This record gives sequence, structure tokens and C-alpha cells, in this order.
Amino acid sequence: MLVPPSPADINFAYRVAQSSEYILAWRYRGRVVSFEQFNTDFWRDSFTSSIVKRVSEEGRSYVPVGLVSAYNANFRNGSVYLSVLAFPTFLNTGALMLGVEEFIEYLFENWNFRNIYFETLEFNLPKPRSTEIIGK
Repeated sequence: MLVPPSPADINFAYRVAQSSEYILAWRYRGRVVSFEQFNTDFWRDSFTSSIVKRVSEEGRSYVPVGLVSAYNANFRNGSVYLSVLAFPTFLNTGALMLGVEEFIEYLFENWNFRNIYFETLEFNLPKPRSTEIIGK
């Protein structure tokens, strides 16, 4: 399920992005930034974003799995970039991939994009273990 990010979600994403697991691999490449800077950059740089949630194991609530964002939208060329951040509990589980697929469909259905680009640093390549769903 995709939901718009709440202030609590952005706060959590900030803590995740600044953690030792992620600080070198995401957005700021090792630089520590304040929450205010992160929040400003998040809303300024993102075209649209969603929190991916799934049903909890008890089946009574939804738990956040990760954050997906589209940024650098170029409507003239029909392109946009995709950013994905799996929250620690779901890192390397593939649980985020269904949400990524849904987000990509959302982008194609609502805007006239022809290309969605996804960039990653070489040391991040082994991390998205379940990318086969995107290529279907």
C-alpha cells in the first residue's frame, strides 16, 4: 500500500538515512545533515513520494516498509528518477519491491513519462535482491 509521507515518516526516514547502515549509501554520501536540511531537501527535490506499507504479521495494522520518491522530473523529455529507501527491518528482504512496482505504475498512469531512471552506487548493487519484479 502506498501512502503520502507524514511528518513522522520523514523523521523516521531521516534517522534511517543517518544511521551507520545507510549514511554512506544514500543521498548525502556520508555527510551528516540536520533534520531541517533533510526535510527541506526531501520536499524540494522530490516530485512525488510515498511510504510503502504492508499488513503487520498480526494482520491488525500497517507497518512502514520503505520510502519511494520520484525526483528530477523532466516533462519535456518524459523522464524522472526513482529513489528507494528500505527501512532496516526490511533491508534485503525484497518486501519493498511490490511497493516500488506499484509506485512505478502510479507514475506512468498519472504523468506522461516514458522513462524512469534508477541510479545506484556500485557498492549498493547487491542490496536490491528482488528486482525481477520490475522487469516483468
